[in-house]
Amino acid sequence: MRQIEISKLAKELVGIAEYARMEGLPLIIAGESWRSTSISAPEFELLKRELTVAVPDVKLLYTVR
Repeated sequence: MRQIEISKLAKELVGIAEYARMEGLPLIIAGESWRSTSISAPEFELLKRELTVAVPDVKLLYTVR
């Protein structure tokens, strides 16, 4: 179930990143999460993989507190 949610999130972020590219905006997606609610490292890697395949020059910044 979580993998489906992460994939849906990735698709939404890809849409945002593609729009940013068309508008000439920086392709940086930043996120922050508290440990109790954060996505796991494998989930983040899945998100990153799906995003960078679709939008290779996107930059992901992710902080876990």
